[in-house]
Amino acid sequence: MVLILVSCKKETKKKIELVKSEFILKSDYCDFKHKMTEIDTLNIFIEHSVCTSSAQERIVVTKKNDSLTIKSEYYSATYQGIPNWELVYNKTISKNDTVWDFESFLVRNEKRMSSEKRKKGRIQIRYKKEIIHLFTEGVIDVFNFMDDYVKTANRICPDYLNRIYLTAEVDKIINENRIKETTLKME
Repeated sequence: MVLILVSCKKETKKKIELVKSEFILKSDYCDFKHKMTEIDTLNIFIEHSVCTSSAQERIVVTKKNDSLTIKSEYYSATYQGIPNWELVYNKTISKNDTVWDFESFLVRNEKRMSSEKRKKGRIQIRYKKEIIHLFTEGVIDVFNFMDDYVKTANRICPDYLNRIYLTAEVDKIINENRIKETTLKME
């Protein structure tokens, strides 16, 4: 009987080791598809707000076996009273996927990962207590940065722009406020 108990202890110890994660966001962000484990979750927050608009996106990345699930939700408070998070996409991809190249987007923007002027970045990536911020400076920089992000998002969700910017509510407002054609009378 003593041997059985010792054997059970070894088996339990092995199971505990299997779920251990060594993922470190600040060093593994450029290869998170491979370095994440099934117990790791990345939370990504994107600030789409510019000038007087208020819009955010949140993405949750989880891993199961050799696949990642990426779930994106978006809300805009510009045209509605109470923000309501709406699903943009919920995709499962292989850890070897090359279509959604978010890691390359992060590498391209490494220089944005520090700011002496700001505390909160336009994009925040969170893993447990670790946070990576991507900062922008000025309106033109925001548009260039977000253009790069939207091109990256559009690769995993080909109608990404339509889903977040051209909603049914926006179409309604545009159609209701169309400039009516007028004619001038010559005197």
